[in-house]
Amino acid sequence: MTEEQQHTSMDTALQIDQPAPAIRRIEAMLKPEEQILLVGAGHGRNARWLREQGHPVFACDPYNGNDDVDGWVGVTSKPVPWHLRFEVGVTCYVLNVVPWDVARQIRKDMAHRCKVRYHIVRGTELATQISQYKFDRRCGEGVITSKGYQRVVIPPRDEGVTVWAANKNYVAWREV
Repeated sequence: MTEEQQHTSMDTALQIDQPAPAIRRIEAMLKPEEQILLVGAGHGRNARWLREQGHPVFACDPYNGNDDVDGWVGVTSKPVPWHLRFEVGVTCYVLNVVPWDVARQIRKDMAHRCKVRYHIVRGTELATQISQYKFDRRCGEGVITSKGYQRVVIPPRDEGVTVWAANKNYVAWREV
């Protein structure tokens, strides 16, 4: 990832308190005791909300996290300790703001650590915006928009992948 992609990926994290709508839908499917890995947690809004619902959440984000914070109570910027395993892994608007090789590595790492993975990416509205957006710069395979680095991501057609939500705002799939 180039320095420009890192900077603009970091800028996509929202400074709001409400959880993403897809996070609420995922939470409704979870058991309270299931440990959750939240990769690309941004400023921690989804992690905070999931913890408020009683879920043990390890939150990490290399761009918006803090080196001095434990991922179980805040958002850490440090890598997840290799020995940790989780019942559930979640990315929320992450795979569409990192290059393909980084997205592949995230999915591979989560497949190693998590029994079930949920991935949420921007929906069809982003594709429409990008196709109509008059931008000055291309950034790898994505574009830099007023919302930061973005690219369209579609769910893989792998065995064990199920799309469970798709609309103009987001597409969400589950991997087992």
